Amino acid sequence: MRLFRVGLLTAAVLVCSRAQQPPASEQQANPEGPAASNLPQARVAGEIPAERISNPQKQGDWPAIAAGGDGSLWAIWIEWNDKDADRVLVKRRDAQGKWGSEIQIADGNWDHYSPQIVARGGDAMAIWSGQSDGNFDLFAATIAASGQVSKVERLTTARFSDFNARAAADAKGNVTVVWQSFRSGNSDIYARRYTNGKWGREVRVSDSDANDWEPAIAVAGNGTAWISWDGYQHGNYDVFLRSFDGENLGEVSNVTTEPEAQFHTSVAVDSSDRVWVTWDEAGPNWGKDFSGVSAAPGSRGLHYSRKLGLRVYAQGRIQDVTADLNAVLTGRMQRYAELPHLAFDRSGTLWMVFRHWTYPKPTEIYHFYATALKGNAWTTPVLLAQSSGQNTEHASLSIQRDGRIAVAYPSDGRSQTVLPKDPMHALHYNAYVCELPLGGAASNPQLRDAKLPVAATPSPRRPRAEMSLNGATYRLLMGDSHRHTDIRGHSGVDGSVLDTYRYALDAAGLDWLGVSDHNEVTGGDWPDGVRDYQWWTTQKTVDLMSHPPVFIGVYSYEHSLARPSGHRNVLFLKRGGPLRVADRVNKPEDNLPPNLWKWMSEQALTQPDQQVVIVPHTFGETRQPIADFNWINPSFD
Repeated sequence: MRLFRVGLLTAAVLVCSRAQQPPASEQQANPEGPAASNLPQARVAGEIPAERISNPQKQGDWPAIAAGGDGSLWAIWIEWNDKDADRVLVKRRDAQGKWGSEIQIADGNWDHYSPQIVARGGDAMAIWSGQSDGNFDLFAATIAASGQVSKVERLTTARFSDFNARAAADAKGNVTVVWQSFRSGNSDIYARRYTNGKWGREVRVSDSDANDWEPAIAVAGNGTAWISWDGYQHGNYDVFLRSFDGENLGEVSNVTTEPEAQFHTSVAVDSSDRVWVTWDEAGPNWGKDFSGVSAAPGSRGLHYSRKLGLRVYAQGRIQDVTADLNAVLTGRMQRYAELPHLAFDRSGTLWMVFRHWTYPKPTEIYHFYATALKGNAWTTPVLLAQSSGQNTEHASLSIQRDGRIAVAYPSDGRSQTVLPKDPMHALHYNAYVCELPLGGAASNPQLRDAKLPVAATPSPRRPRAEMSLNGATYRLLMGDSHRHTDIRGHSGVDGSVLDTYRYALDAAGLDWLGVSDHNEVTGGDWPDGVRDYQWWTTQKTVDLMSHPPVFIGVYSYEHSLARPSGHRNVLFLKRGGPLRVADRVNKPEDNLPPNLWKWMSEQALTQPDQQVVIVPHTFGETRQPIADFNWINPSFD
């Protein structure tokens, strides 16, 4: 077994309480409560068919797409080997609509994230994050129409993760890439342009000392790149916009300054070079408090609601779009619409593809939907087929030669009847492609100048207690080892995996985080939870987000047994720790703490340099299995 890059287990304050769920009476009495199970389904205008392009026998995730001027279509994604590595794959569809064979880009890395692809004439350029030595960097390669791959080029060498890359090409084939980097102790946005066969210098785009996140990019007709991102410099997430011509940056424009959390941006440029920026928002005080019964803003949880926003930048002015998107969002969609992506088709119609939490049971099921801005009105959303999955998924859009927009996205095919069949193996994510119809009418909404409030002043970071002993200084670290995510969430209380790290880094200002989604302990009955692929991506995210000493991710999951073990969180020092599958109902011996410790000794501690901490946390429970103190094992607990 391969063992991977370490995080750090250290003396710290553990935040490890029971799973946060509001009382049943509160859920029933409050129709807007965190359970969200009583909201009606949204009205949709049909379904757009999709085509699977990845191997159904493998996990294929993080797809992106690019349309070539010759009528070709390029797709890129990451395929996992079901064990200890993944790889970057590319496919090309010719002008006649026939897909070629898979093309592997061999870069020497065993771990990859969020690839991008841009078309340049008849060939394409791929850009992705990869790690082989404990550090995610950006890499690039060119793929010819014949399938030949160029020599892989490393674009970054800075410490810590360079990731969340997005790229776009202009009419001359110049490629601009933007990305997020933790190299400076906080997260910043960088850009770089490829011109005349070589890469220009790196340019830092964001200028704050706070964390900046998830850039998006679009290129205007004159070759100017427009970059949007969200940042925490005002003590909540706001959206920013800046231009880049390959060498020089324009001024930073505040697209939003409201107290709500406004994040996850996308950007598009129309034929008049107006810049359209979208985002989703989660309300004020996001991530800073929680209570099942409080009416205080922000106290409902990390995913209580998501709403879509849209503004236009033109001639130095930020403007609101008067067309009411909420008028066509009905039922659950009024409360859960997020992760938007923008693109214009040939007719000048603006399309928005977004994620929606369609079903809360038997597991959280999200889908992609699309709506078009025709004239001054939005169309009723249409479902993109084969788009179900967890919250943490993004779409990729590209306009084709015939003017239609192609969309790529992942799906594991989950539904209310399609669920995992065993306790260890997850449903397979696959890459899908669909094509949106031509809108037929240019987007020409009425605009009005946005009235931006004065941005908030952020609170200072809480100081950490320190003490000195024998000439050494010790600092108390604050962390959380019990956060659930969309892998096994608790309705609106828990956010996506990526938003949970935002909570830790920004809203809570923590020094470390160990997410604790439940692994399977009922013999395979659970429709969700940590199975093999979720464990792989959970550990990948730890590596992406760790940048010690500022912030440390911990490889962890929750192992929720019946009494006398109760619920316990398992924290590993190194990547590659094993999942213990149990059946707490039909195998009572699985619930005995000595059997858990014996299993960990044999399966985990035999890994080189591996260490394990097990945190029982249901001693005083009234609604969940109690953990007894009948056994003491300082080696683990």
